[in-house]
Amino acid sequence: MSMRFLADAEILCPVCQGKRYKPHLLDIRYLGLNLSEILNLSIGEAHEIFKNHRAIERKLAPAVALGLAYLKLGQPSSSLSGGESQRLKLVPYLSKRVQPGTVLLMDEPTVGLHFRDVQLLLDQLHKLVEQGVTMIVIEHDQQVIDAADWLLELGPESGDAGGQLLYEGAPANVPPELRA
Repeated sequence: MSMRFLADAEILCPVCQGKRYKPHLLDIRYLGLNLSEILNLSIGEAHEIFKNHRAIERKLAPAVALGLAYLKLGQPSSSLSGGESQRLKLVPYLSKRVQPGTVLLMDEPTVGLHFRDVQLLLDQLHKLVEQGVTMIVIEHDQQVIDAADWLLELGPESGDAGGQLLYEGAPANVPPELRA
């Protein structure tokens, strides 16, 4: 039950006991698991279990490569951080061939990420760029800035005190006075 000013209240369903499906549907098993058990798997666990099922594996592999193996398959999207949500939105683009000329925009996808996870994200973004995708990334992380092909530095401040183009060009050529 969604509450605007209080934490959401969760009420256990007396029919399914919180498993989200009627008992007769939970009797159906695949590889020894019912639907509720499958949705309770982490992406990494599901990737391992379904590694021989190409169509499923192809959908899970990018999420693992993006460092999201710990998320549950049935995890509510409302429980995801902004960075997790943005990275999950990349999965469809990474699991198939992308039309060259596609433009993807990401707003600070590395907030809260460990530098190793930032590198995982960069590796996947480079795969998209190799397919002809244009990535526009709004970012403050130096690791991401250094990996960019082209940089637009806006400022001098944020909000109303910013918005002026301070630098445009390769990240390696940023003037020292603009390096934070």
